[in-house]
Amino acid sequence: MIDDIAQLVELQGDMVKSGKQECKDWHLTHENCFGCPYELGCSKTVSIGLTILASTGFTGDKIMETIDQLLAAKSHQKLKAIHIPEMF
Repeated sequence: MIDDIAQLVELQGDMVKSGKQECKDWHLTHENCFGCPYELGCSKTVSIGLTILASTGFTGDKIMETIDQLLAAKSHQKLKAIHIPEMF
């Protein structure tokens, strides 16, 4: 499922390199993902995955609205401002 979400994110213009060689190379010289050129795309992928997993409290329309908002976010600040449902 994560690969499908990553493809969706990439179709919207944000690259996702989590787990790929670019990610491994970044972590050779960095402690975390902050500042990585692929950080926003990877963060969107994780956020969408969490939204889908936690969707029990949301209607189908609300899930799609949240996913659309996540895909449209152009910065980490905007991404963080979007409510992602909790799993419990």
